[in-house]
Amino acid sequence: MLNKLLMPLLKDPINFIRGIFDTKFNCKYFIETLEFSFQNHKKSFPGYDPHFYLAQAWLAYMSGRGENAYDPDLQIPAFTTTYLVACVPPPLCARALGLFLLYRERPEEFKKYKAFEEEFNQIMLPVFEAQENGTIEQLYKKYNPRMEEINHISKEEKSFEKKQQYLVSDEERDKAMARLKNHFGKKKNADK
Repeated sequence: MLNKLLMPLLKDPINFIRGIFDTKFNCKYFIETLEFSFQNHKKSFPGYDPHFYLAQAWLAYMSGRGENAYDPDLQIPAFTTTYLVACVPPPLCARALGLFLLYRERPEEFKKYKAFEEEFNQIMLPVFEAQENGTIEQLYKKYNPRMEEINHISKEEKSFEKKQQYLVSDEERDKAMARLKNHFGKKKNADK
């Protein structure tokens, strides 16, 4: 256990120590770690769709939080949690995942540093628009043509209590959409 706690310090002591005192740096480092994980899985398992690499990066992240990445009850949420960011072109989808997890895990810091929120909104706007106008499946297939069968998860599986804690609720999605519309509405008015 102690070994697991000391690994970040041993691998990169300067950035580890800097991250303790500089929360913005810590947030950037968190996002970059997920981008690195995505790229690392891509090298380790060539030939898969980006959604597969995103799910693997999420599982690695959850493993770092003490979860068992081989647990079947965690593997389906890996794909449902990363579905929307899988609709972003690679490798930008990995950054979107990092920003999304930063929002979920550290909402105070995400909101404190507006650049993260603005970047996430800009990256995800086409995805949320596709979701709203019913073209999300086509957008997903554009970047993940071989992963289609993963998306046909039954309602029973989605409602399973353990898996549900990792999914984005309708309320969270609606709030995000309202913030996006508000943000980009103000931007359009300012440009006029």
